[in-house]
Amino acid sequence: MPETRRYGPFSRNQFAATIFLYSRYWQHRRKMSGGLKTYTGVWTNWSHGKVRGLTLTLKTEHAAILVVFLALFVSSAGGAFWRLISFLLHQYKIPDRRAKRDMIFHQRQVVLRNNTAIAAAWSFGMIAWENLRKSRKPILRCIPYVVIALLNASLFAVAGLFTSAISRFPGNTTILLGPSCGGHNLTTTNFDGAIPQVMQKVMEDTNEAADYVRQCYQQNVSAPACGNYVRRTLPFTTNPNATCPFESGMCIFNDKSAFSMDTGLLNSHHDFGINAPPEERLLWRRMTTCAPIYASDFGTVANDSIIGQLILINAGPNGMASNFTFRYATHSRLDGVAYGLR
Repeated sequence: MPETRRYGPFSRNQFAATIFLYSRYWQHRRKMSGGLKTYTGVWTNWSHGKVRGLTLTLKTEHAAILVVFLALFVSSAGGAFWRLISFLLHQYKIPDRRAKRDMIFHQRQVVLRNNTAIAAAWSFGMIAWENLRKSRKPILRCIPYVVIALLNASLFAVAGLFTSAISRFPGNTTILLGPSCGGHNLTTTNFDGAIPQVMQKVMEDTNEAADYVRQCYQQNVSAPACGNYVRRTLPFTTNPNATCPFESGMCIFNDKSAFSMDTGLLNSHHDFGINAPPEERLLWRRMTTCAPIYASDFGTVANDSIIGQLILINAGPNGMASNFTFRYATHSRLDGVAYGLR
């Protein structure tokens, strides 16, 4: 009979199965700064549609340059637009030979040729004031020019202020790239050297999940880690009186004593943050039912030379080269080792 070597509480076959199982897991998110990268470039945020969701993501330094450039561009565009408007106003009465060309007319023509929008608005107001008793209807002849100049200046001033909002539209959403996503590749082909890597990954994943729960599964949490996902928590409903998932009489108490948890249909886009158009999204549902059963017919007691007494639950193989579903070390109820995070 071949020798079965043991590595801690597990046999060689069990560890081989463990390595194979965890090679199918997603590579856990690295905590180092280079673990996750933000995609830069043009992409579509499908939460806002094909047109409104068109987004350009840049690095911080490049985004700052773009915002400054847009502010200067809007300011220059405002000046150019006023020059166009002032030219049209300047030429408005010239072809009309019958138009009255008094002092106010010539003063307005000079202002339209030589002033910016704000300076022109002030000059038109002064023309109306100075000719209040010298010409006929000076206010009616100047106020429309004041309004047009102020409206031009105001619109482009507001547009210049709102150029900074382009860095947030249509939301603080980016695409995260995990350069190490995929299967978990071991850095060694030696079986003895692979065991510590697998155990280290399991422990890191467990500790990371526990940290996330402590930080984010509370109300009004603003920790940076809680904003990595599109939803901080996934919704689910519970039913404390669910139907027993086993045959009648196997569940303790009665056939309605099971406890079930149901996520309902979760959307790959809205719930898991996988950016995709509506026709490419998936719906996923997870329903788990727990029930205390009369398990004496499924349990056996075994002794291990390293761990001690074990209770094996034989409800089918667990896919890890073992005939039992899972096992429980009876000493854990006394020392609390291996079943809690510290």
